Amino acid sequence: MVLSKLDVTALAQLYVAGNEKAFPYLLEKTQTRVFTFIKNKVNDVDVANDLFQDTYFKVIQNIKLGKYTEEGKFMAWTLRIAHNLCMDYFNETNKLPKYDPTFVMHDDDANQYDAFEHLDIAEDGHDLQLEHNELVKDVKRYITMLPKWQREMMLMRFTLNMSFKEIAVQNNITINTALGRMRYTLKHLRELMKSDGVEFDLI
Repeated sequence: MVLSKLDVTALAQLYVAGNEKAFPYLLEKTQTRVFTFIKNKVNDVDVANDLFQDTYFKVIQNIKLGKYTEEGKFMAWTLRIAHNLCMDYFNETNKLPKYDPTFVMHDDDANQYDAFEHLDIAEDGHDLQLEHNELVKDVKRYITMLPKWQREMMLMRFTLNMSFKEIAVQNNITINTALGRMRYTLKHLRELMKSDGVEFDLI
């Protein structure tokens, strides 16, 4: 097996299974996007380097503790850890996230969602938790049908757990505009799902 030729998902699976040799390759394939994500938020290279190291320390720690269960979503999971560390930094320093006009979510990140536990499906009058239901794949399919900016809204709000204030700062818009965009995104998602006879609510 040539580790350098494996993708992120396969390398993550190997590392979780105890193959320590997989981690350097996993780091190599993810570090650029993770560091760029952090630097775009804090706008300070030195701080970004510190948070970058803290991110992978927590990644390793959580995997060793058996807390990584999101198979196929390693990048989104790692970015969420990075985001949380950035928010801790802002809270500790009383600073706000910096707006970066060049910041764009990658398509494959925007297609990965970790917060389906926030969604309820109502079908034929019965409430179903998505995370325990085969409808999870269907909902992901509906989300991938949204325009890219709407998928990014879903990613920022629910995968990265960003507040509307943080979303507003990141996109250089008002909080009301961020709220409006999210309402429009959810309305669009509901319409797509309703066309197939499925209704959902977001809690």
